[in-house]
Amino acid sequence: MTARKALLVGSMPFGSEEDSMRIAMETLGDTLLAMPDGEVGEKSDEFPAGRRQSWVHTAILANIDSGAFRVVREPAERTDKGFMKDQTTRWILKPNYPPAQLARHVDFGYLRYFRESYPLFKQLREQAGKPALPFQVGVPTGGAITLFSMSPLDGLRFRRAMDERLAHEVAEIVKEAGDDVIIQVEAPLEVLMAGYLPAFMVGLPVSWLTQLIERFPDGTRVGIHLCLGDLNNHTPARLNVEKMLVRLTNRLIATWPRGKRLDYVHFPLAEAATPPSTDPALYAPLRDVRLPEGARFVAGFVHEGLSEQEHGIILKAIEDARGHPVDVACSCGLARRTPEVARELLRLTAHTADLA
Repeated sequence: MTARKALLVGSMPFGSEEDSMRIAMETLGDTLLAMPDGEVGEKSDEFPAGRRQSWVHTAILANIDSGAFRVVREPAERTDKGFMKDQTTRWILKPNYPPAQLARHVDFGYLRYFRESYPLFKQLREQAGKPALPFQVGVPTGGAITLFSMSPLDGLRFRRAMDERLAHEVAEIVKEAGDDVIIQVEAPLEVLMAGYLPAFMVGLPVSWLTQLIERFPDGTRVGIHLCLGDLNNHTPARLNVEKMLVRLTNRLIATWPRGKRLDYVHFPLAEAATPPSTDPALYAPLRDVRLPEGARFVAGFVHEGLSEQEHGIILKAIEDARGHPVDVACSCGLARRTPEVARELLRLTAHTADLA
């Protein structure tokens, strides 16, 4: 049987990027598919757990800091970690430049974060004796940034400008790390759109994904994190495996940009705090996902609300549907959990990956 791997989606609620990488390497060992840096960021009175622990906030705050936007509205209420409480109380930004000029005035910081964490990652990787383990950098799509932080009209107008800046930062990262880095594209907006739109319109969110990825340098290793949204461990989405995962993925693969290598697709199967179902019928549509040769299927169902036995039941249902072993993960990043729960999730991930 092909050895299963374990994917960490990105964020972790530990003390620092070094703590996150060290704990993950120690817990997951050789099953680890790639190593994100934990996305912790600078801690302050405003963001006591770290400024990077929510990617959407990281992007919005970068826009505010750049001076390329003015704040039209601030969140009416924020969590004790400094982030907005829900989608109804969010930042609304207005660009100070037209779409053709905006990208040169924005810096999302992904290149800076990479340069801070990548040397440390290589040291830890050498100490752990894992020379083949790649680094992982997660980036959102331009549409996810704009439509979560602007008016709908501005979001549509400025989406491509955000893609342009994101692709620039990715290109610089790939220039420095080559195939030692996987760029994980995070797609909550596109998954939600696929769930709401009729089948004949699924090409719209797919085009938003491909328009970003085709800007990456040829040879870029890409992972896709299909995401149900996980704001403070809650999501507005109700999982529809066929519409949100199968249909979207197959259309994406059919239009995959030439020259970009697809390493994996991550399928979220838990709705944030709600544990995934143990009903095998729910996972049967996953048999119809058509991935290219070499791309890994990552099932995101590991959850603190399930027992070890229930994890085994779900794993069997998914692998029966797929007809082969699959890799395992949680449904989203771990930063919305406590450090204690996150450690247990790492343990459960390692346990599930090792099941016979």
